[in-house]
Amino acid sequence: MLFAWIGLVLVPLSLSRGKLDYYLLPLFPALSLLAARALCAIPWGRVERTLTRIVLGMTIAGLSVAPWAATLLPREWRPGTPAVALLGVVVTLTVVAAVAGIARPSPARTLLALAGGLGGAVLVIVAFYVPAFEAAQPNRRIASAVAREQAYRPDASFILCSDPARIERDVLFHARVAAREQCDLWGLYASRRPFLTILAPNERAAFESLPGFREVETFGYLPAATLTLGGLVGQAAPATLILAANYPTTEPIAETKRRRAYRQAQKAGEAAPPAPAADPTPEPN
Repeated sequence: MLFAWIGLVLVPLSLSRGKLDYYLLPLFPALSLLAARALCAIPWGRVERTLTRIVLGMTIAGLSVAPWAATLLPREWRPGTPAVALLGVVVTLTVVAAVAGIARPSPARTLLALAGGLGGAVLVIVAFYVPAFEAAQPNRRIASAVAREQAYRPDASFILCSDPARIERDVLFHARVAAREQCDLWGLYASRRPFLTILAPNERAAFESLPGFREVETFGYLPAATLTLGGLVGQAAPATLILAANYPTTEPIAETKRRRAYRQAQKAGEAAPPAPAADPTPEPN
């Protein structure tokens, strides 16, 4: 029954196009029951001891590279030195417990190494590394910027063509704005309907000369896939996202940025005459 449940959950999700981490949550109760049965209900013979040694060996190999893998993240996306040291201590103790389990396999030693050691390592990662990564990512700041813009221009749509930082969920949950998927940005600009969108630097260079283009804010980010094994090994470099709009606004923060940019351009001798205050009234469809 447990194997049937695992198959019913795992197979459709493996075949689906959209794969999010929390989709696998229904698997964990069944997998936990199977692990408990292997540790407590089945008498251990040669096969069980051999499999235990293999699993503990894989645990040692995986945890031994964990502190090194964590250093592959850029400094801004990592926690401070105490958290790094704590992870090193937990990994060391887990490796010692796993070595003891390999030397003399038993359910108690295996449970100590896997549940205790791995649980401690996951706790450190969830308590320190994941919050540090999320704090450095721009998702919440983009959601706040979209909410500010929507307060002054509620008829503006939020358009996404690609979402490498996975900001769509944060904008939906925190700004209560649903994104619309569309990649024909030239057509959107031609329609003159108000919208917000996320651009890459090369896209900004293509659109910034168009009338009405406005750079709301610029953000540094890492792709959300950076926390996967492939992402860590690939060592993705920080990149830039630009929140842009095709309409003027009198939103105070945007107006402050406009005046600051004008003063900087004036000092550089490149200033154009200051633009008049915009009329935020939506144009009729």
